[in-house]
Amino acid sequence: MQRNSLAVLQVARPVGGGMLKHIATLLRGLYQHGIACAVAAPPEVLRAVGPLAMGVHSLSIEDRPSLRDIRSAAHLAAIVARVRPRVVHAHGFRAAWVCALAGVVSPLPPLVVTVHNLLPPSRRISNACVRTALGHAHTVICITHAVAGSLAGAGIHPRSVAIIPNAVEPPTNVKPRQQMRADLGLPEGIPVVLVVARLVEAKGVDWALKAHAVLRRSIPNAILLLAGDGPDMRALQALAERLGISDAVRFLGARQDVPSLMACADLCMVASVSEGQSIVALEAMAAGTPLVCTDAGGLPETVIHNQTGLVVPAQNATALASAATALLTNREQALSLALTAKQEVARTFDWRRMVADTVAVYRAAIDRSNTS
Repeated sequence: MQRNSLAVLQVARPVGGGMLKHIATLLRGLYQHGIACAVAAPPEVLRAVGPLAMGVHSLSIEDRPSLRDIRSAAHLAAIVARVRPRVVHAHGFRAAWVCALAGVVSPLPPLVVTVHNLLPPSRRISNACVRTALGHAHTVICITHAVAGSLAGAGIHPRSVAIIPNAVEPPTNVKPRQQMRADLGLPEGIPVVLVVARLVEAKGVDWALKAHAVLRRSIPNAILLLAGDGPDMRALQALAERLGISDAVRFLGARQDVPSLMACADLCMVASVSEGQSIVALEAMAAGTPLVCTDAGGLPETVIHNQTGLVVPAQNATALASAATALLTNREQALSLALTAKQEVARTFDWRRMVADTVAVYRAAIDRSNTS
């Protein structure tokens, strides 16, 4: 990669969903700032974000710690020697751990780590790895105060913490509501609830299904769209069958047209039981789609109850169903919340502010490194 006044190597493990969207938004924004970026990540990540980078380097990082991390760290050290970045930016705990090991192989430039998820307080061994990894960072970026609090709760206190919330870009290439509904075979008068999530336990999709079963008692023709893929697909399909709502649930799989799905939905539901922040919630707000979410993790920092959406306790199907029913039956309230939410995203969760704040962290890390 050609040298720049500020060149950055982005490092990531296998990721999808919100973290992958965050990296893509960051790369686009850094390019507009004139900052050259290379990416070191597994092939599936490079396929998604590689076109946005000045250079790509295949790097294997497994989801769980193993002895293979040593080989990955040596490979990363070699990549750093070739790329010669001014800053290394790791996304997530696993990437941070491999960066810390690479620093043992050979000195690294200043390390910045973004923590995207809550840290479970009970995993002593993995938390010890996280403590070591984050201890090598000049700055740890947390996407919410809840994420930062989860680190402190586990006794992990990085030398410098910056709270920089996720952000989203304005939706583009959005199909008109009527056209999208026609494509999905949904009549205009049918109430549609949308859940966009990776199908894993933390996203609470099982609670969304249970809530939909309750919702159907008062709104019998409501349809639930589930956009996402993951290891729990079959279990969730079986749950829908047991709940007697298979005919009212569409499992759409992974989708690239989420803005168009948002446009055709009457309501977006985020039913997470653990959540750092939720890109999906931000996408719904940016799209002007009424939003119901749980109070898991950093969601209450993103969605203000009764102002930009309705926030209910996590793992509570009745509360989710009640909130969804309220917005589906009171469209004036729903549209008022959605309008305020759209304004809030533009004001507080603007992607340009997120990128500028991240660049400031890079420059501060370089300055501290130069004076230490």
